[in-house]
Amino acid sequence: GDDHVVGLIEQYSNKVIKQSSSARAPVPAQVSPKGKSSSLRARRGGSVAFQGKLKIMGNSPGKLDSQGNLTESQSASPRSSAFAMTPGAKENVFEQLNSWEFDVLMCDKSELVVYGQEMLNYYHTVEEFHVKPKTMAAFLASMESNYRDNSFHSLYHAYAVMHAAFMMLTSIGADQFLTSKDVYAVLIGSLCHDLDHPGTTNEFQKSSRSSLALLYNDKSVLENHHAATCFKIMSAEGTNILSELNNEDFMHIRKLIIEVILKTDMVNHFDMVKNMQALADKQDKDEGSYFSIDSEHDRFELCSLVVHCADLSNPAYPSFEMTKNWCQRVCQEFSEQVELEKKAGIPVTSFMEGLNNELSIAKLQVGFVNYVILPLWKAASLLLPKAERQCANCVANVKSWQRIVDSGGESPTKEVEGRVDDDEEEEE
Repeated sequence: GDDHVVGLIEQYSNKVIKQSSSARAPVPAQVSPKGKSSSLRARRGGSVAFQGKLKIMGNSPGKLDSQGNLTESQSASPRSSAFAMTPGAKENVFEQLNSWEFDVLMCDKSELVVYGQEMLNYYHTVEEFHVKPKTMAAFLASMESNYRDNSFHSLYHAYAVMHAAFMMLTSIGADQFLTSKDVYAVLIGSLCHDLDHPGTTNEFQKSSRSSLALLYNDKSVLENHHAATCFKIMSAEGTNILSELNNEDFMHIRKLIIEVILKTDMVNHFDMVKNMQALADKQDKDEGSYFSIDSEHDRFELCSLVVHCADLSNPAYPSFEMTKNWCQRVCQEFSEQVELEKKAGIPVTSFMEGLNNELSIAKLQVGFVNYVILPLWKAASLLLPKAERQCANCVANVKSWQRIVDSGGESPTKEVEGRVDDDEEEEE
């Protein structure tokens, strides 16, 4: 049962923590192609410039029923074979995580829990916020039973986004502008950002007049549901990873988790890009508009950017095969929604229809990445230049999609130049 799984997770994670903590300091910093650090001008305690990273400290889980109450877990126990990793693999846990090429789809579900715990342990969140190891393990294990087995919006997507957020913090360097509470909220928020996702869009919820749409008055329907589900889990005995916080810290983390989840609603996308571009322009012109580390508003905006970029990181992977795999998953989910729309007699979402071949998928991706994804990563790179590699990867992946379009639907046999992987960056 789940108690046994939690015990295994605790036992294995303790070994991983001991092995990875000693290797944490010498991990080579990943630098951008131009060797930049961060152009985000920050004001802290009256000082205009800020260099270096902040010193960051770092009963059985259940499933929510239709009324939102936590019930006994009905999920199958993860395979114990996931814990039969070689000593060498255990020692390389952090090394695996410290790469944009880390592929969650290659992991067993119970392995994901261990990787999630290590990302949190990197910032010593369990220690700083006095979370019992068993409680954290139970909270992470509860994710499996509270994510549905959708083609795209699944447990695997949740951990992929958590990992991308982790890379935004560590590799790209966003963590140097955040407090430990901010970082904790970003990692938990990214993991929980799609909890109990039904596999359909907000527009479907509204058009079908679902109970969720009625509950949230058609406003960020799914995002509100994800955030509420997150805190219902964290309010339950055994999975409350915020129980030891004082009221001020609890409210700060709660507010930020809710904000980063709500900001993943695509209705906020273009405003977010516009705001980041405006901030970068003001800094370039030295108009006195600085990112203030002492400003909760500024830090929350950065946290929202981190999680939103992480949520839309698939097209920015250095591996086209990884990008393509996730794209096929989301297109499968789109096709499933089209069938539901036809069955319900509601308007069919036009761009989701006909995605049953590689050519139509490739055409969709060329436009989507060029006009939606790439502007976001470009805006992020204006403030955090190490994100330039994700821009380069987006461009390279669009070229791969365009090759499929030009060939009439055949996948490219030759790798497109221009991608930046982790090894190339270290060499530079």
